[in-house]
Amino acid sequence: MLNCHMTLFDVLDVLENGTDSGPKRKIGMIERTKKSKNMTIKVLVAESYNYDISEDIWLIVHVGVTR
Repeated sequence: MLNCHMTLFDVLDVLENGTDSGPKRKIGMIERTKKSKNMTIKVLVAESYNYDISEDIWLIVHVGVTR
């Protein structure tokens, strides 16, 4: 994420406003894509569980930018 010069707000924007992309992933994984100007941003997140706070969470697995 840092290599792509993105913040958590950028990732959140892709997850909320992007479109589903690629083939279907495993259950509990979501891949979203957003096209912006001359680049395509992909975000892959996985559903998990945090035992410390006893809540379901989403982990950022991959963030990529294609120009």
